[in-house]
Amino acid sequence: MIRKLEIIWLLFLTIVYSELFPSEKTIKAEKLMPGEVIIIDGKPDDPVWQRAQKAGGFIQREPEEGKPGSEPTYFQVAYDNKFLYVFVYCYDSKPDKIKAYLTRRDSYSSSDWVAVSIDSYNDNRTAFEFRINPIGVKMDMIRFDDNNSDRSWDPIWFCDTRIDTNGWFVEFKIPMKELRFSNNNTGQWGIQVYRQIARKNERQYWTYWSKNETGWVSHYGNLIGITDIPRQKRIYLYPYTLGGINLSNLLRTEVHKNNYDILRNFGLDAKIGITNNLTMDMTVNPDFGQVEADPGVLNLTAFETFYPEKRPFFIEGRNIFNFSLGIGDGDLSRNSLFYSRRIGRAPQRDVESDISSDTVYCNQPDWTTILFASKVTGKTNNGISIGILNAQTDREYAYIRYKSGRKEKEVVEPMTNYTVARLQKDFRNGNTTLGGILTYTYRKIDDPALNFLRDRALTMGFDFTNLFWNRNYMIDFALAYSYVHGSNEAMIETQQSSARYFQRPDAKHVNLDSNRTFLTGYANKIAFGKIAGGHFRFASGLVTSSPGFEINDLGYMQQVDQIIHFTWVAFVQTNPKYFYREYQINFNQWSAFNFEKINLGNGGNVNFHIEFKNYWELHTGYNIELSGISTNALRGGPSIKYPRSHNFWFGIKSDYRKNIAGNVFLGQSKSKDNSYSRWINPHLTLRPHQNMRISIEPSYRIAVNNWMWVDCFEVDNKNHYVFSKIEQKVISCQMRLDYTLTPNLSLQFYCEPFIATGKYSEFKEVNNPRADKFDKRFYTYSPSQINYDEENEVYNIDIDTDGNTDISFDNPNFNYRQYRSNFVIRWEYSPGSLLYIVWSQNIDSYDSFGIFDFDRELKSLRKAAPFNTIMLKLSYLINF
Repeated sequence: MIRKLEIIWLLFLTIVYSELFPSEKTIKAEKLMPGEVIIIDGKPDDPVWQRAQKAGGFIQREPEEGKPGSEPTYFQVAYDNKFLYVFVYCYDSKPDKIKAYLTRRDSYSSSDWVAVSIDSYNDNRTAFEFRINPIGVKMDMIRFDDNNSDRSWDPIWFCDTRIDTNGWFVEFKIPMKELRFSNNNTGQWGIQVYRQIARKNERQYWTYWSKNETGWVSHYGNLIGITDIPRQKRIYLYPYTLGGINLSNLLRTEVHKNNYDILRNFGLDAKIGITNNLTMDMTVNPDFGQVEADPGVLNLTAFETFYPEKRPFFIEGRNIFNFSLGIGDGDLSRNSLFYSRRIGRAPQRDVESDISSDTVYCNQPDWTTILFASKVTGKTNNGISIGILNAQTDREYAYIRYKSGRKEKEVVEPMTNYTVARLQKDFRNGNTTLGGILTYTYRKIDDPALNFLRDRALTMGFDFTNLFWNRNYMIDFALAYSYVHGSNEAMIETQQSSARYFQRPDAKHVNLDSNRTFLTGYANKIAFGKIAGGHFRFASGLVTSSPGFEINDLGYMQQVDQIIHFTWVAFVQTNPKYFYREYQINFNQWSAFNFEKINLGNGGNVNFHIEFKNYWELHTGYNIELSGISTNALRGGPSIKYPRSHNFWFGIKSDYRKNIAGNVFLGQSKSKDNSYSRWINPHLTLRPHQNMRISIEPSYRIAVNNWMWVDCFEVDNKNHYVFSKIEQKVISCQMRLDYTLTPNLSLQFYCEPFIATGKYSEFKEVNNPRADKFDKRFYTYSPSQINYDEENEVYNIDIDTDGNTDISFDNPNFNYRQYRSNFVIRWEYSPGSLLYIVWSQNIDSYDSFGIFDFDRELKSLRKAAPFNTIMLKLSYLINF
């Protein structure tokens, strides 16, 4: 009897243990026999598929989490010295309802999909993923840091699909040289295969993990049996040539009589495998003419606009170079030691604004020329991720001609070298990472006109991330140091920049030093929180940057001299119930101080997100910011009190699996000084045909700001900080058309008209910047003090009411119109070889009415001279 009880007890413990600690799934890859060949045709009739292990048991994460897949899925794996082969069986009880949209490569659609994701480093953090839909549209990406992904990776791989009465079937042929793996020959990789069934909104995975768990790659199963893979020879050369023409009446000058310019260029991109796990990418004289233009932006602040990277060389593999000093998804999230848009930036010296009246011609480049760039990325055998990037940009000139016939060229940007080096080491199966980064910028300053620029800039950083307690808890830490060097003039510019304003008269902890030749500083962030598991999540931490911290030579940061504390608490429900599928409620609080211990501000918000059972979504939130102190609003002047404000937002989103889908978001903000803004942003997506997608995204915003910056004027040794009321209207509409003829041939059209107006009135100057009441904080000029010269469009202000003009400034009203469009034909005529035909058009128009009149704005935009570029670019892959 006792023996039976022992056996029952052991069986019970075995069952409980297997439920609490499920064993990892494992599949063995079958090696091809010598001379054996697989024909990629989507048919499992090759001999290797008759003997290879078949794996199944797929589990849903959507819509019924934890339940077996509603349609059976199986896969097999085989390999030889050059390729990894995967065959996936997607059985379907209703094959006539399999969905497949014909789109351009890497364009997601509400199709059925199959993905094979390979963790060939076996580091539980990095994976190379290959997706295909039933009609052969490819999508590929690199997964990094366990939970992030990058779709810019475009490897060369092969696949074929077949649909029959049993479902659809996929056969992958992935070159080993497109993967990265260690030479340790452990014979074990990570693997995940997952399937999307569009009509059911179902996603089923071979290895399952719940929505309450964090991570992605760390949950992969095991792929064993792949051993003795020789070193893969990887040399890809992509020479390119292009020809084109610029067409515009704006090109006609007294010097240049034609309305066209001929374009011609050539260059080379290369990808070279140093080892099986390290790759060198190079580009010589790159051209990015096929890249979509940046969207229109109205920026009336003192801070630089952040633009996302779109250039392929800098996008691919960018994850290794990321070193964030921010948190969340707002402005702070952009703080980073490496901002690749610095390389090839617009020239920093503007001579066009300084030309004299006898100038007849001035041609200043819009961008600096990248002579070459190279980077080495990968992971060593002992698990150290490496990223090294170096780029050289050319010296740039503006060419000027005067009425007398004299010609000049003025340097506007020095020759510059940029270097980034990044290392990161994983521990504890990827749960702990330790890393460092170094960036260095060197400018060859050999002209006094460029002395306002720093000649050297160095940053160093250290970061640490640790996941613990079943990966539910997290510690995130980063520390950075900066050093910049330059002439006295350059350091004065640095100290007076909008990031710090050392010249502030009331600042007690910093001062403007005109003899300084270098500046140092530091920044750090630290956060602790519960990010997975259960219903409750939280995080709290500090983000700090010292007054002398400066990284904008190769990084991005708008403001320093801040100590920001934040707290986030959330309730998460991921189990479908009643009328919803899932929802989340977030509570956020923040407070900010500077290094003088002045409280800059306090605020918080609550927001709510829910997905209904019909896959519609609702998002809403309310934010409040208490009255605080701004050290930058007077742009170098004393600190000023800003009023309490609040805002709300609301959005609803439809089921994007439908052929007609959309969303609309709207919001309003208001402050105690009666400034306000209202905005609405709808978005409509149409699929009139299987291979066509139309996207329309208009935006409309109105705003009134009762203290908009105008300028600072010195009168009788006293600074007068002039502000005004501004009434703004901004309207734009981004439109896209994607038409795909085959998976390798597509047409894309993008355009955006953008109109912004601003009407200035009620001019005032700062009276008592720390006064509690708005009308005590400012003194508003009376009508008798203001004289507007209509002929010259100049405001003259009599500050002391003595009948004489004390300050003058141009009419700040504006009516700005912009139109940007790109039409691109992309043909991958051979794997890796591309032909682009591009037509881009730019139109700019400016007036100073200040009043928004829709008909007038459109007429002015139509009448303005367009600048057209037509270009053909051809690249050819030479593969060794």
